[in-house]
Order: sequence, then structure tokens, then C-alpha cells
Amino acid sequence: MKSDLANGRPDDVHDLLGDLTHRITQTALSQRRLRRCVHEAQLSLF
Repeated sequence: MKSDLANGRPDDVHDLLGDLTHRITQTALSQRRLRRCVHEAQLSLF
């Protein structure tokens, strides 16, 4: 998500929030992305 947003330039806070909401929704709907987030964060599962 960070790399997707890094090259963007929102015109205002509302555009930024829209972009963030879109990316978070995409991540929440993708098992692959969720697993990668957990892996990259080095979180323990239990």
C-alpha cells in the first residue's frame, strides 16, 4: 500500500482519504495481500 501511494499526489485531504480507503479495501479483500502484510510486519499468529 505504501508503494502504491508513494508516487501519488492528492489534490487535497479528501483525495488522500479516498486513495487510502480504496487501498485498504483492496488489501482487506485479498488473502495474498493480507498474508504479505502479516509476514512483513513479523507478527506472530498466536
